[in-house]
Amino acid sequence: MAREKDGLNGLVLISSTDNTEFAKSVAEYLDRPLAETERKTFGDTDLKVRIADKESVRGKHACLIMTYQPPIAERLHELIVWTDALMSGSLKDLTIVIPYFLGARQYRKTRRCEPINVRA
Repeated sequence: MAREKDGLNGLVLISSTDNTEFAKSVAEYLDRPLAETERKTFGDTDLKVRIADKESVRGKHACLIMTYQPPIAERLHELIVWTDALMSGSLKDLTIVIPYFLGARQYRKTRRCEPINVRA
């Protein structure tokens, strides 16, 4: 297990939502700290996210850990904002970890004209 964890030097772990328990357990397992982040929601539901000044994703691999707890529209908005913020930070790679993906249960049609939410 130690060999797998040795290659994680350029990894930045980011927890995107207020519920950080899952992200903390991932960080503990990988023996990596979670990046310090700032998140501000404005009155019109707009969102501002950023990584603390002492952190940098430039040239690194970032792992964004999210959950899809209700309200789903806010989580999707947060995913879009975080993705844009991280891509603007000149990161090398981005992995998004979503333990529960909304719509994953509807992967096939049971009746005519039903949507398939997730396709493989």
